[in-house]
Amino acid sequence: MQNVRSCEVCGVTFFSQENLSRHRRVVHRILDEVAQNPTGNFRESCPVCHIRIKNVLDLLEHASEFHEFKGKVKHKEFLSFSEFERWKDELEQKHITSWVKRGVTGSEKAFYSYLRCNRSPNTKKRNRPPRRTAENSQERRHGSMSRVIMQGSCTSFLNVKRDLTSGVTSVEYCLEHFGHEKEPQKLRLPWPVKLEIAAMLKQDMPVAEVARILQIQYNDTRKRQHWVTTQDVKNVAANLKANPQMYERRRSTSPEPLFKTELDPLGASIVVEFFKEEPCSTLNSSDYRFIGKKLGPIRSTAPGADSVGSSMLDAFIKEEPVSTASSTGRKLSPIEAKRVCSDGVRMFSLAAMPDGKGFALVEQSSRKNAREDVS
Repeated sequence: MQNVRSCEVCGVTFFSQENLSRHRRVVHRILDEVAQNPTGNFRESCPVCHIRIKNVLDLLEHASEFHEFKGKVKHKEFLSFSEFERWKDELEQKHITSWVKRGVTGSEKAFYSYLRCNRSPNTKKRNRPPRRTAENSQERRHGSMSRVIMQGSCTSFLNVKRDLTSGVTSVEYCLEHFGHEKEPQKLRLPWPVKLEIAAMLKQDMPVAEVARILQIQYNDTRKRQHWVTTQDVKNVAANLKANPQMYERRRSTSPEPLFKTELDPLGASIVVEFFKEEPCSTLNSSDYRFIGKKLGPIRSTAPGADSVGSSMLDAFIKEEPVSTASSTGRKLSPIEAKRVCSDGVRMFSLAAMPDGKGFALVEQSSRKNAREDVS
């Protein structure tokens, strides 16, 4: 009896290899060398017809041509990687999706990362072959191992290129999804929500109670937070127990930060705050400027930063015309500072903003000046 060969895509049978090969090329556009080892040559799989496809761009082209799918590849550029991350977070919230990293490459000049929709399978090649059993041994003999269907891939992706010199980040992306609906309950749990869960677990709250509180707190059914389950809480609890320092290290800045610091070229910490000028200010005419002040405890960690950093700081801050230290540039002792303030010189202090977010310099007139104005 002549051997019957079947197409691994549609199941149509043929009595000759030549007819099967022609069918693959004409109907499915699959070459023979690819069809002989589809899993090793194709990383993607169409979620509709299950054809193996080389990459996500080919999948997008295939879906547009054969399945009337409308997806577009777009390009965007950002001045910094942090700006790109903010844009990505906004898109994930707006489009009810999550992009996860599937691969990275790099060179001396640029770093590349490849993000896919979280509904796409991880298509990394495995070095270990599948376990041989009596069932698949028979399939190997009849050449039907290729009929094993992979999980379908999604067309949504982000290909990110980060320039290591300038920090400019460019992204090639597709926002349209193929093969699945938008289901927020299947998204990955955002990191801020994990921090909330960890904080409640540290207070010894029951797992079920934590899940119930979050479901009530986030009543928007389009958000992943609303679909928090007890299993999500258990996963965070297990991670918190195994790696508690991660939740401290990756925690964002305190809700009410005292200072926002940066490092100058010498390694000394500089306090950086925005200061809005008052109408009577004698500073420059710009609406905003940076005010820099050294932090004493951190300043000592940079050898030689005290002397050199002071001169840099003096040049950075514009002195008030009425200041008695403008001619010498030296620092005033506590006694001298008190005497200058008592003579009616304008003085500023660092005060918290009304909304609790950040600090500003506020002019404070002495009581002596106030009495003189009244008289």
